[in-house]
Amino acid sequence: MEDNQCPNAVACKLIHTKGFVDESKKAFYTAHYCYADGNGYKACKRYQTALTLHFCPDFVLPDSIITTDEILAKYEEEND
Repeated sequence: MEDNQCPNAVACKLIHTKGFVDESKKAFYTAHYCYADGNGYKACKRYQTALTLHFCPDFVLPDSIITTDEILAKYEEEND
């Protein structure tokens, strides 16, 4: 793995699930987060969420602005 590649890139649904996001957004996200120079993946909300919660709900995108606590609350609400 290259130093600037997200460690979650091999399994991230954003990258590997067709239709998860449209192709132009996927290209933007992968260039600016997944494979960005300078460890750009550390700014990715999907990476941060997986690091904290040990999973990442599908509704979380790299540029989501909600907190991890808000993500967990929304996930629990949707899965009750």
